[in-house]
Amino acid sequence: MEKKEIFIYKGETYILLLKEKEYIFNPEIFGLAPIWKQTAQYEYAGTYEVKDYKLRLQDFIIHSDSSYPVIQNIEPVPVNHTEEKTYVSYQGLFHPIFYTGAVVIGRDFIDSYGYTEDFPCFCYGHVVELIFENGNLVTTIEHDKAMVRIRKNIEKGLRNLNRGKDARCIQTFMKSSFVGKYRDSMLKRGWKLTSSNIKKFFEGTGNNKLEKGNKA
Repeated sequence: MEKKEIFIYKGETYILLLKEKEYIFNPEIFGLAPIWKQTAQYEYAGTYEVKDYKLRLQDFIIHSDSSYPVIQNIEPVPVNHTEEKTYVSYQGLFHPIFYTGAVVIGRDFIDSYGYTEDFPCFCYGHVVELIFENGNLVTTIEHDKAMVRIRKNIEKGLRNLNRGKDARCIQTFMKSSFVGKYRDSMLKRGWKLTSSNIKKFFEGTGNNKLEKGNKA
């Protein structure tokens, strides 16, 4: 399914770029079964809203192995049907989501920089990291300056994404910038959150700074 997951934050529409957990919410809460039952994997995409520091599921599209129930008096609406698959949409749920973890969202796409899909975070003009605890927004981190720094180094020829070493340097810079632990760096490599990153952020030393001698 090509539909991207969406976040509505401060009245603006963002694309979900990274998330710490496999799911923002598990469709099982609505009685929907996964497509591949052996691995409990779903195929769905949600639209989420952050309002009054609370995370809510506005609507979602899903393909399931089970029948589609009525959820909160909202009927499923078929939106795409083939011989193999049927997708349905649930609109206007505004269901509270008790997600704990971080996400990275982006808007204002600038350039693909040669990528054809799964565009890296620096392809977007505005990048924000949101950290939730039980569905409550507890921390917001702006990453626009860090993304500008990466783009400038690429555009000036200081970094070349076709060179593995340069891609790894960008990855390292992004690793030091983001607070959350993400499985997919959007550079086809994962990273892990380190205790030093957490300490650096919460001590207020600036999570977008590079160590001396490094560049994005």
